[in-house]
Amino acid sequence: MQNRYRQDSARLSAILDATVDGIIVIDRRGIMLEYNHAAERIFGFSREEALGQNVSMLMPDPDRSRHDGYVDRYIETKSPRIIGIGREVTGRRKDGSTFPLDLAVNEITLENELNFVGICRDITERVESSRQLEESRKQLSVWWENAPIAKAVCDLTGRIIRVNEAAVDFWSIDRHRLVGSTIDQLTHPEDTQQCLLAIRELAEARRERRTLQIRFRKSRDEWSIGQVHCTSVRNENDVPVEIMLQIVDRTAEVSAEEEAGEHRERLAHVTRIGTMAEMATGIAHEVNQPLTAIATYSQACRRLMQDDRIEREDILDALEQINAQALRAGEVIRRLRSFVRKRESDRQLVSLNDVIREIVTLANTDSNLIEFEIELDLASDLPRTKVDPVQIQQVVLNLIQNGKDAMRDTASADDTIGVRTRRNAAGQLEVSVRDCGTGISEVDASTLFDPFFTTKKSGMGMGLSISRSIITAHGGTLWFERNPDKGLTFYFTLPATIGDEE
Repeated sequence: MQNRYRQDSARLSAILDATVDGIIVIDRRGIMLEYNHAAERIFGFSREEALGQNVSMLMPDPDRSRHDGYVDRYIETKSPRIIGIGREVTGRRKDGSTFPLDLAVNEITLENELNFVGICRDITERVESSRQLEESRKQLSVWWENAPIAKAVCDLTGRIIRVNEAAVDFWSIDRHRLVGSTIDQLTHPEDTQQCLLAIRELAEARRERRTLQIRFRKSRDEWSIGQVHCTSVRNENDVPVEIMLQIVDRTAEVSAEEEAGEHRERLAHVTRIGTMAEMATGIAHEVNQPLTAIATYSQACRRLMQDDRIEREDILDALEQINAQALRAGEVIRRLRSFVRKRESDRQLVSLNDVIREIVTLANTDSNLIEFEIELDLASDLPRTKVDPVQIQQVVLNLIQNGKDAMRDTASADDTIGVRTRRNAAGQLEVSVRDCGTGISEVDASTLFDPFFTTKKSGMGMGLSISRSIITAHGGTLWFERNPDKGLTFYFTLPATIGDEE
């Protein structure tokens, strides 16, 4: 019997020492009867140091001095504080340091004596992780609320769930009214559909993010323009659960861009008028030719009508000539009127080659340009581009005229102005205008595109500056290179539009 008791005791001790949690057994006076290896590791006291000592040695004040009273009160009232329910407490190590401890205590009866067994676990890492998580949550909350960019979270249908202070300022709507609003209540009717489509694509996991420019309602008659970055928020299964909206207020920027565009168009119009003033003599000569022909054929018709031997075919031929010359003069006037009239910028999906052919036709009406042939080398099958055709024609005409002026005193009779189109390696449309003129010095090259700079004896010096601003506004680049032999070649690029989408 005694051997069996010793075997059971050894087996129990082995089990206790194998557990990862600290196990401590005390009697009703708080004296420790059992103290396993895990408890040694947790508290730092050895088994020999702990057994026979009051368990309060493992507690900091005030629990240390009150512990015996806790046990007595439980024995008397059976009302649990720690015993029977478990809780988080503070433990004390041998070196005096304290730490968070998860403690569960229950009563047991051994050899007809009331004892208590405590199972404890050091939760320092868990508590620290929770503290860091809570700190991160607070920091995230502060960052969210005080972010300078308007942020909002909506559900997968487009209903606002939460917003930050910048979003409240952006919409100028009370936070309680803003939360619960839907996208269609906040956006311009013309922009609602594309915003809802973007949210639907994110909600259905077809896209991870979208960026679009949307007009948002601020008041009954006031709209803000926001650049919206939409991102899906996904759960651990990579399924979208929310949509994050980050909105950059571009109202002032867009307004400034529109004002700059209007200013640029006014300058461009003035430049076009100046260009036509320079071409006035040549154009007047071109218009005068068909008018003279009309007068001549009209007089011929009059003489024929007075002749008794009149042939009907002769009169019809003269009338046809009058009609042809009238159409010729009318076409010159039409092109001139289209080029110089004051207008708002109107971008259209056009063939770049057609735009260039039309302006070259107008350029050829200038008698001052006739001495220099304009050679066209237009690539076939170019994709269309969405541009303001009159503004692009203005750039091409300006480059042609600059080439003409550079060639006037030095070029030979065989020299030409070359206009070429092609598709470059980046997929853009590229136009080049090559002259055989005097070129340009290193000093002048650095300021060639500056406003009011000119190498001509007369002129405002705005042509190249306006041309560069036009090309930049179209998303392209304007630059020049020196030719190996003589003269300069100016290049500009425009974005290509693939397909027939307007």
